[in-house]
Amino acid sequence: MKYFTVLKAMTRKEIIEKMRYWPNTLTGVVVFYIVFLLLFFGAKRLMGGQPAFGQTIEGLIVGYLLWLFTLQAYSNFTNFITREAQWGTLEQLYMSATSFGWVLAARIFANFLVFNIYMTGSMLVLAMVTTGRYLNLDIVSLVPLVILTIAGVYGFSFLMGGLAMVFKRVSNSLQILNFIFIGLIAAPLDKYPFLKFLPLSQGTSMINEVMTKGASIADFPLTDLLFLVSNSFFYLGLGFLGFKLLERTAQRKGLLGHY
Repeated sequence: MKYFTVLKAMTRKEIIEKMRYWPNTLTGVVVFYIVFLLLFFGAKRLMGGQPAFGQTIEGLIVGYLLWLFTLQAYSNFTNFITREAQWGTLEQLYMSATSFGWVLAARIFANFLVFNIYMTGSMLVLAMVTTGRYLNLDIVSLVPLVILTIAGVYGFSFLMGGLAMVFKRVSNSLQILNFIFIGLIAAPLDKYPFLKFLPLSQGTSMINEVMTKGASIADFPLTDLLFLVSNSFFYLGLGFLGFKLLERTAQRKGLLGHY
């Protein structure tokens, strides 16, 4: 019961913050929509109607949405650790009735759910209305593919969270990761197949097939699905291992109680 209580509290907190500070929430939607407009019209003009992210308008929309998923996955988690450390409440979370790992899991779930309902949902509708291109929204296929694709990104999120515990400020490293993830999302697997061993690339290609070409998850070879699962959980496990090692370093040096 206590685990469900933590999960419910984290979700409720996310919803209350987004509603109470609605001007900030609305501003975030507007800013990301402006970024999409600049990307769409700029790429269309400079590249003769051939935008990046798959060389089609539909591919551009899919790539941009996946970038939002990715941005939410790795930056918000790290910002959560940094903010709790600044407020002096990080150590209190370790004294929770549940383990700190469950607190983090509840935070990840709540943030993923709320962010993607209001932000990614809004961007999807606005992008399709703006471009006049409507994508195939096969929820049964998209939900597991998105979760598996983003799981690998959370490995980097855990690693950056651990670094934030020890070094406190890692914002510049987040910016570097941002550019790397954009490159991985836009990576052409047909030209460079070896890129599928990196995070995001394989999952992005499969999601693009579903949303732009009407494929379903059942159409993909079992080997591709197994590769996506193993690839994502490899990076997730590697990142979590790094987080635990850095967490022990922070505990040993007494860094949890102060910023």
